[in-house]
Amino acid sequence: MADSSKKWSQTVIYILAAVILWLCVKPVTVLTILRSETLLFTFIAGLMLLLYFRLPGWIYLAAGAGMIFFSVHFYFFNATPLFALSWIRDAAGDIVHNAALVWNGQLFILSDLFSAFLFFVMVWLICFTVRYWLRNGHIFLFLFLAAVALSVVDTFTFYDATLDMILVTALGLVILGISKWVELKSSGTGSKASFKAWVMTVSAAAAGVLLLGILAPKAEAQWNGPARYLQNIGFGNMNQNGAFFSNGQRIGYDADDTALGGSLSMDDTPLFTAYVTGTGNYWRVSSKETYTGKGWADNHPYYVPLIHFSDVSDAMTLFEENTGTSKESARITFSSNSPAVLPYTGQLSDIRVPGRRLKLAPLSGQILTSEETRARTEQINYLEPTFRIDRLRQVTAESAGSQDPENIRKTYLQLPERLPSRVRELGTKLTSGESNRYDQVRHVVDYLRSSRFTYSIDRVPRPSQNQDYVDQFLFESKIGYCDNFSTSLVVLLRSAGIPARWVKGFTTGEYTGQENATMIGGRSQLTSAYEITNANAHSWAEVYFPGSGWVTFEATPSFNNPNQFVHSATGSGTQAQENGQSESASGVQNQQNPAQQQKKPAQSQQNTPQQKKKDGANVQVKGEDQNRFPFFPVALAASGILLAAGLVYLILTRRKWMAAYYLRKQKKMIVRDGTTFCQAFENLSRLLRIKGFRRADSQTVYEFSTMVDRILSGHDMKQLAGYYEQLIYSGRADLPAGEQPRISRLFRRVLRKLFLLKQKT
Repeated sequence: MADSSKKWSQTVIYILAAVILWLCVKPVTVLTILRSETLLFTFIAGLMLLLYFRLPGWIYLAAGAGMIFFSVHFYFFNATPLFALSWIRDAAGDIVHNAALVWNGQLFILSDLFSAFLFFVMVWLICFTVRYWLRNGHIFLFLFLAAVALSVVDTFTFYDATLDMILVTALGLVILGISKWVELKSSGTGSKASFKAWVMTVSAAAAGVLLLGILAPKAEAQWNGPARYLQNIGFGNMNQNGAFFSNGQRIGYDADDTALGGSLSMDDTPLFTAYVTGTGNYWRVSSKETYTGKGWADNHPYYVPLIHFSDVSDAMTLFEENTGTSKESARITFSSNSPAVLPYTGQLSDIRVPGRRLKLAPLSGQILTSEETRARTEQINYLEPTFRIDRLRQVTAESAGSQDPENIRKTYLQLPERLPSRVRELGTKLTSGESNRYDQVRHVVDYLRSSRFTYSIDRVPRPSQNQDYVDQFLFESKIGYCDNFSTSLVVLLRSAGIPARWVKGFTTGEYTGQENATMIGGRSQLTSAYEITNANAHSWAEVYFPGSGWVTFEATPSFNNPNQFVHSATGSGTQAQENGQSESASGVQNQQNPAQQQKKPAQSQQNTPQQKKKDGANVQVKGEDQNRFPFFPVALAASGILLAAGLVYLILTRRKWMAAYYLRKQKKMIVRDGTTFCQAFENLSRLLRIKGFRRADSQTVYEFSTMVDRILSGHDMKQLAGYYEQLIYSGRADLPAGEQPRISRLFRRVLRKLFLLKQKT
């Protein structure tokens, strides 16, 4: 009955420990590219189940390796058959390459695949460590580290771990209560009546912690933005490369642009669906005017109410007389995950949000509901532009300054005083050879879209405390995503005296088909439907041209400017290039079919391990078999993994294998004389110490042996201690004649009782 009770309690403790471990690891599914909760939970549950049944170590090693193998395939090669040599070869090559980087100390440029691989190996080893803690009574250490881990995640990332910490505390109380009861039961002080009282006490304590943690008022944060503080003092660069370690940053709309930089993790959460009558275009949320050297700030944010919806066109004029426009409409439906913004496209002429009052920020162009809460639907009428390149080129470099309105130049030429001089010099150099503003802007755009720079959402560094964001990108890292390219374009143009501003919002989205939608006035129209997700969050630049207004330019590689450009009013002229799109014979830029539009931006943000290979990585010797299995890289990687796992296994199981070693040594010892007896007795003392029988400094050998006999229920150890003290303290050189067989029996009986004690416990 006692054994079944202990088995039951051990089962419950293992289950609760697995849940606590899962709560500690779960934030990874939100903060990183490892988005599958099911797979990660199965990984942890499977390992804990193997450990619970105490299967041989080689089975645990093999099962763990197999689960890591499957996990890497699931996250990075899901479209490839599980046992295909192609992905195994790519994964092995990536692991070996990154292992060499680790060996050389280059820890901040590791690939996502290798980072994920290390994570699963770490979880694999942590499960084994948790089993070790549970078996050896280190429960407080386990619970303390779990609480610390969740506290760090809650403090330094956007993940809210409040509920997880409450659950860990409550489950920890239950584990401690069960462990204490097992201890009382083993000492003989626990009864059936006391068990019921103990269960009620532990349950009440756990329930009290849950209720108090959930319902009690929470104090406001005393340290706002700790992660940003650490980044500002230089610690942010510790976690800057790879989307796996993205500092909790995900692709998506963020109102705070004061500290740009750092890697991003992918997020395809749907935000809204747009039904448009025109061609697909960017969805604008707001623009920023003040560059600080670290990002963009709102110096004078204020809102005015939109009393009449049509008044929006007077407050937000984007285009002037030289820009042709067509009247279009759109309807937007928001999901529950959408931020509380009202995106729009083109130049608004009317906006309606049923049942809501609206307000407008005149400087940024941002429109919100008066309560700043998420709307369900939005209806807009807008003007879609067609820019004339011949009119844009009429703004000459010499006369442009005098043609720009004073308020435009005052607001949109701002640069920080501490902007590095080489940034200003580069802006001047890139534009000095062109005679008109359009070609000046195109030259800077072409420079940023050239092979000098790399588009990536991972391995993107943050500027250090005294480093300018644009300067770092242009002259040092040369790798980044839309924020890097668009901000650099604006700053370079302003350095050359060209008014420009930074705009944020979303790309067109993914075309999903044609549907009828109800527009302003209740009319139903056939529209093109687009789904916009967090992955479509984007930023771009707008440049002011007198007579034409604000013109969108796209500096980010793999993103194409969705606006239409023509050479003249009749559409005649030579071909022109705008962000990689060529014009048709009529002079209008080729527009993709709705079904083909804007799939590239979302795809360009997903970097697979194959895409991350350096140039020349796929070059092979002529005649080489491309399907040959890479035995050496795989064997090297597997050997390293097994060696590391083996070392950890030996450290954690040292009591077990050391006990086996001394036990085997004891059995081989033959007591012939005083010397061999002392060796056998000292070996037995080491074995007892490993088994938990520790001799206090104040204890004599005889007192220690008495304690051992009391636990083992015998008198054998005291008799052996008597012989030992006679040899050591009486000066005798040998054992009494004929005592060797009896002494050997005493040693065997102590070992047998020690073994039986182990079996019972």
